[in-house]
Amino acid sequence: MKISFSTLGCPGWSWEDMLSTAKDIGFDGIEVRGIGNELYVPKVKHFSKDNIELTKKKLSKIGLEIPCLTSACFLFDKANIDKHIKEGIDYIDLAKNWVLHM
Repeated sequence: MKISFSTLGCPGWSWEDMLSTAKDIGFDGIEVRGIGNELYVPKVKHFSKDNIELTKKKLSKIGLEIPCLTSACFLFDKANIDKHIKEGIDYIDLAKNWVLHM
């Protein structure tokens, strides 16, 4: 069985702290909900188009995976539906870019 933890559970940690802790404890992956003060993962520098390849290589080197990118995309919120649809599309695009760089 593979085991991961969510970045939502460690809001004060840096990305590097999350990676080293996951590796040291023997986790298989990290579910990314946000890093530091940024909960919108498409804005996190490690997942930008310029850095995504480096992030993937770093994770591969230490034997970690990203099993899930989690958003706060509330499609039931009809008053803000356009915002949430855009967020959903941004996360889909990020996941697509992640897979394309595998």
